Amino acid sequence: MATEQVKIEFDPKGMPFRRLGSSGLRVPVFSLGGWLTLGGTVVGDPEIIKVAYENGINMFDTAETYAKGKSEIEMGRVIKELGLRRTDLIISTKIFWGPRDGPNDKGLSRKHIIEGTRESLARLQLDYVDILFAHRYDVTVPMEEVVRAFSWVIDQGWAYYWATSEWSARDLEEAIQIADKLGLHKPVAEQCQHNMFHRERPEKEYAPTHLALAWVAKNPNTSTVILGASRPEQVVDNLQALAVIPKLTPEILAEVEEILGNRPEGYPTYGRPALDAYGRDPIF
Repeated sequence: MATEQVKIEFDPKGMPFRRLGSSGLRVPVFSLGGWLTLGGTVVGDPEIIKVAYENGINMFDTAETYAKGKSEIEMGRVIKELGLRRTDLIISTKIFWGPRDGPNDKGLSRKHIIEGTRESLARLQLDYVDILFAHRYDVTVPMEEVVRAFSWVIDQGWAYYWATSEWSARDLEEAIQIADKLGLHKPVAEQCQHNMFHRERPEKEYAPTHLALAWVAKNPNTSTVILGASRPEQVVDNLQALAVIPKLTPEILAEVEEILGNRPEGYPTYGRPALDAYGRDPIF
């Protein structure tokens, strides 16, 4: 790989970092996603990524399907143009819906996982991504084939970790069990849609967007919250949520839960006493 021409040194600017799932990888509480923006409504403008990077965001998320591959192209181009050091970055992309419509250009067959990853790296102009996500669960492919393919990609050095997106807990557990049984790399995290569906302002002094982002980030199961932005100003504005996170006391969180009224119900007990709150999750 050619010598990097580093133009901007990374400064976390006080950004909190957390472990990504079960891995040792540290990711910022807020990261930037390319869905609906990079390669689509935003082309040729490096400012959004630049402003995010200068404000402590060093994780950027995209997918092979975003803007039919143009999101990856735009992200890779901007990283090169800005002169960001690769080791300072956490780049993730997702495999499932390829930009073409051939019979093996979608899904999680070994063929598409390997060839789709190779094409994503070419579009990003990178030798590897830090995290490769299975964008959806593929009911048509044996789970062992999926796990073996992602593990092979990691062994080639094309990705450091693999993870899932919008998988059920049972599907994720099956993948982990197969990986453990066969001594393969297992998924380290799950990327899912998570927001508060804000209905009214529990705390009127906070802008709703800041509260919503802080509420998701406050969840102990959240590693990073992927932001979307079409303007640099949106990135800066969203990061004001960092100041809200420590203000979300248990009392305020309880008020939010009462207002939302949509807390997921627990697992059915069928009349039996509840399990010990400190025991392992019954679904696993």
